[in-house]
Order: sequence, then structure tokens, then C-alpha cells
Amino acid sequence: MGTEISYANYQSVIEDYAAARSLILLSLDYLETAVDVIVALDEVIPEVDLLQDFWDTYQIAVDTLGSLYNFVQAVRSIQNHIVNRGDEDNVNDWLDEEGGSSATVPEEWADLSEAAGFTYDSDNIGGPIFG
Repeated sequence: MGTEISYANYQSVIEDYAAARSLILLSLDYLETAVDVIVALDEVIPEVDLLQDFWDTYQIAVDTLGSLYNFVQAVRSIQNHIVNRGDEDNVNDWLDEEGGSSATVPEEWADLSEAAGFTYDSDNIGGPIFG
């Protein structure tokens, strides 16, 4: 058994994280749309008993879920793992070595990775979220 995660398992993990990030951002869009609907109401005065709670819910979601930094430690951990255990100089070298020169990662994963301090070359970005 090797000392590093397999390429197939790495792809599975990063696709799950990329999908989760995408879905979180989508959920924030839905919450914001709901606030917009409340603001636009003309049959009631939304400020009286609706707007504050809907706005607070949206803000809490943005503050807790919207940040890239909720993911950073886990992303940093797997990126350190592949570089250190894979005995490579960077994530690009490991990806090329393990996945082949045409291997790519989802853009959402690349964003998370960059927030964790690991940058992919542009030709390594662009894989599908759902493989």
C-alpha cells in the first residue's frame, strides 16, 4: 500500500468538496432572492414583521457558510498530503504525475486550494464537478 492517497480517491474528495462549495453558494443565492421578494412586497409592510428575520437568516448563512475559510484546513491538509507524501514540488506536479498531463480539477476546487495556499496552473483547471 502506498503512502499517499490514490488519484481516484483524491478526485472523488475534491469533486465532493467542489460540489459542496457550489451548492452552498447556490443556497446563498436562493436566500438572497427570498429577501428580495420580501423587500418588494406591496400587500404588507415587510419592515414590520418579515424583513429583519429574513435578512438576519441570509447574513448568518453568508457569514458562516459563504466563507472559503470554512474549507481551508481540510483542503490544506489533503494538498500538503499529496505534495509531501507524493514527494512532489507542488500540486500541479502531483496531478500531472498521478493523473496524467491532461488531468484537471474543478474550478471550485482550484479556488478552495488557492485559499489554502496551493495554486494550480490554468491548464490544470476546468474539470467537471460531477465526473
